[in-house]
Amino acid sequence: MPFSIHSVRSYAVLIPVDDYHILPYLYAAIERLLVEAGTASERDMHNAERSEVRDSEMEASVEDITRELRESAALKMHVAETQGPIIQAMIECIWESMQQGGKLFLCGNGGSAADAQHLATECVVRLEAERAPLPAIALTTDTSLLTAAGNDYGFETIFARQIAGLGRPRDVLLAISTSGNSPNVVRAVEEAHRRGLHTLGLLGKDGGRLKEMVHIALVVPSSSTQRIQEVHITVGHILCGALERRLLSTPLTTSQDPVPMDAIT
Repeated sequence: MPFSIHSVRSYAVLIPVDDYHILPYLYAAIERLLVEAGTASERDMHNAERSEVRDSEMEASVEDITRELRESAALKMHVAETQGPIIQAMIECIWESMQQGGKLFLCGNGGSAADAQHLATECVVRLEAERAPLPAIALTTDTSLLTAAGNDYGFETIFARQIAGLGRPRDVLLAISTSGNSPNVVRAVEEAHRRGLHTLGLLGKDGGRLKEMVHIALVVPSSSTQRIQEVHITVGHILCGALERRLLSTPLTTSQDPVPMDAIT
């Protein structure tokens, strides 16, 4: 059978002489195959480029993680080296209050609100050891109270209103604010002073208004909110741990055993 040679995109193709009628279809099929091969090659190249970008981004992400952890650790070390006596003074203030029948109030906004209820829970329930509860109340958890006070009297009153109703002279208020200027926390400290409470502050940046208002202030020297909060919760755990250890060695003298039901007339 005689054949003729035809060129298609630089490829030599043998076509039987009697089958010339299939030549246009063959051209189209070969063109399609070549286009698909080219597209696959381009796709492989694109995927390879994307893989390189992903690897580069992942490498940068690990560097960011390491940098942030180092920043957090360095700030905590700085606070450890410069503000240890302040933390000790806070422990003594809270413990002395509790020994006299006082309780610890905590307040803050946003992440600081979460810290307040986190630390209050660890006081009342436990941090590590089995022991009696430590009297602590977060002023951030009662949604009915918070929304009623906020709606009727303004958001800046939501903590002060609770201090007015619950606070007593032997109590302690731990005010948590990364800026030191939160209006509702400022109002709470003002009300606490009117009621004779001791006031402590976990603050950040330059300490804001609260630095000069509270009796004992720990100011985290950073402009980064997350770094400040990381130090705050660490200091909070130190406070809870110290109080817990003291309670285990010296039970609170004001603690009362439950009253038997048959003693109630």
